[in-house]
Amino acid sequence: MKHSFWGYFVIVMGIAIIVIMLLIQRMTTTTEEDFYLAREVMEAAMIDAVDYGTYRTTGKLVMSEQKFVEVFLRRFSETVTNNKTYQVSFYDIYEEPPKATIKIRTRAGTTNLDDESFDINLDTLVTGILETIYSTSSEQKVNTKTITRYITCNATADGYNTDGTTYNYDLVRGSTVLIKYDADKYKKEEDGINSQCDKTFNGNQYCKVQYQGNTIYVKRMELMVSKPSCKSKIVEFDSLGGTKCDSKSLTSGSELGSLCTPTKTGYDFNGWYTQSGCKGDKATADAIVTKDIKYYACWKPKGLTLTYNNKGGSGCSSQSIKYNTPVGNLCEPTRSGYTFAGWSKTDGGSVNVSTSSAFTANTTIYAVWNSSCSTQNPKACKKSSFCRSGNVYVYNDSSGKSGAGTVNYNTVLYDLGVHVNGYSYVYIDPSSSSTYNLWNYVSNYVWIHTNCLKASGESNCTVTQCPG
Repeated sequence: MKHSFWGYFVIVMGIAIIVIMLLIQRMTTTTEEDFYLAREVMEAAMIDAVDYGTYRTTGKLVMSEQKFVEVFLRRFSETVTNNKTYQVSFYDIYEEPPKATIKIRTRAGTTNLDDESFDINLDTLVTGILETIYSTSSEQKVNTKTITRYITCNATADGYNTDGTTYNYDLVRGSTVLIKYDADKYKKEEDGINSQCDKTFNGNQYCKVQYQGNTIYVKRMELMVSKPSCKSKIVEFDSLGGTKCDSKSLTSGSELGSLCTPTKTGYDFNGWYTQSGCKGDKATADAIVTKDIKYYACWKPKGLTLTYNNKGGSGCSSQSIKYNTPVGNLCEPTRSGYTFAGWSKTDGGSVNVSTSSAFTANTTIYAVWNSSCSTQNPKACKKSSFCRSGNVYVYNDSSGKSGAGTVNYNTVLYDLGVHVNGYSYVYIDPSSSSTYNLWNYVSNYVWIHTNCLKASGESNCTVTQCPG
């Protein structure tokens, strides 16, 4: 019985020792594997996360914290074995100089000993810093200090390139920017930052920063000292001259929801669009919001009536026009004895309406007429007078044979512009101070030898020039 006990005891102890040895081997192997794996992945992730644009321009090694975490997790998950559970924690991540501490907790498995179960978790702590022996010559001469700032979650202002043109990409809210200044020249950090925030665009102060490998200007009021957590998406509404509609802050993946309806004098609201001018995608309440977005109001001008007052003419009545929109083509009336000059906004006024004119209410416009030379309006014709001393015959026709009467020197005549066989068709002004005598003729419209007409300022004519 005694020997049986000791035999049993030796067997149990042997099994325990073997289990402990296997456990120690597993722990040692797992810890060593995790250490080398973490070190290699950390180095590769740091290199991938380096901002090479900043390195080329300043010689400084700066990495993106967000990119480092993303690359590390991706590379680590692609490398580890599938029969273990890992928990990765990040500590003390610095963007400049690139530095990070990572803790990897490995669940190696469960071990049973004397009917008791043990969970084995192994922690591996790795700290790394990325350095370079290279530096630019300018960096060797200048003691540059770098300040980290972050773009606010509600940033809306444009960025600008160093040549003053607009930066054509949206600034990622919550992302990192770097402000660099000469630490030897500016002893105080505030003075150094102010030296880089000396630009003004659209009345706002902007700072020169390094952003995603580019040197641009960012609005100073949209920079933060602490990194924000930008989980919400901003939806903005530009009413383009209508009543204001407030922005919305929505969780990514949620519906846009109810939409504001603005008003604008003279226009009908026709929805929200992603581009101004009623272009792009139209907003709907069930649209899913996955990013910051801005919508623009779509306006359609109301209809108006433009009424024509022909002022003695005819041919025009009215036409439909749009609110505050160029009228385009305008009707042209006619009137006997007159030439149409155009349209006026006031009765009796001068021409001041054109195809580019726009109106904001129902409006009446008035025709403007110029007198034209005709038998109905003879005094609009060229004014002349009889040029010879002594009376001369006038005739009923252009042959000079049918006597109609005589006119005296300086009798006022109006040349109707009809000239046949050396005779001109004229109108004798009955109010003229000179005398005339008509017989066998019923009106003041007669024919007279063309050479007998004298315009204002011309000399008298002779009997030879103006036969009697």
